Amino acid sequence: MKKEESIKAQEEYVAKIKRMEALNRLAFNILDRDGDNKLSILDLNWLRNNFSSTDTPLGKEIAEVFEFFMDKNVRPKYVKFETIIDFGAYFGLAPNVTLIDDLIYTFHTKLTKTLQ
Repeated sequence: MKKEESIKAQEEYVAKIKRMEALNRLAFNILDRDGDNKLSILDLNWLRNNFSSTDTPLGKEIAEVFEFFMDKNVRPKYVKFETIIDFGAYFGLAPNVTLIDDLIYTFHTKLTKTLQ
C-alpha cells in the first residue's frame, strides 16, 4: 500500500511541476511581445515603460530584468557576446512569476466575484 501512495504522490508532484511550467511559459509568451522566444531590448523597454513605474511586484520584476539586460548588454564598454534572456534565463532571474499570480487573482478572484 505504501508503494502505491508513493507512486501517487510522485505523479501528483510531476503534474504540479508540469502545470507550473505551462503557466510560466504562458507568462513568458505574454511578456515576449514579438514572439521570438527571447526578451529583446524592445520587449523590455515596452514592459518597463508600461509597468516598472508602478509599485507592484510585476513592475519591480520587470525593472530588475531590464537592469540586468542593461548591465550585461548595453552599459559595458565592450560586449563580446550578447546575453540572451530566453525562457530559462527569465525564470532564473525572476523565479516567482508575479504575472501568473496577477492573472490568477484577476481571473479567479475578481471575475468570480463579478459573476456572482
